[in-house]
Amino acid sequence: MLAALTAAHAAAGKIRYDQASEVVAWYIVQADLARMLGYATPDECFWHLSNSIAEYRETPVEAWSDLIFRQMAPNAIPDRKFRDQVLPGCIRFSEIVKKMVVHSKRENAPS
Repeated sequence: MLAALTAAHAAAGKIRYDQASEVVAWYIVQADLARMLGYATPDECFWHLSNSIAEYRETPVEAWSDLIFRQMAPNAIPDRKFRDQVLPGCIRFSEIVKKMVVHSKRENAPS
């Protein structure tokens, strides 16, 4: 989700994609993100988030729900009830992200 939101900021023109690595590094340092997300090292966290953001960059925003779903890996969730709720959640999250991008682009557009 963090990668999707960071990519959304870039897609909306709030940051440049080439700044995403700096943003990820800031996340890791400021919030001890690697440990909180279960990565073995900050470098592993940086590599994974940076690569995920690159995937979003190469994918049209309309198809981000597929990336979100794949990254959430619901088939690996043993609790069937919870697993069945993940797909609609991924779709809803991707719709919110798309709306965020569209709204932010409008804010950036010249009047």
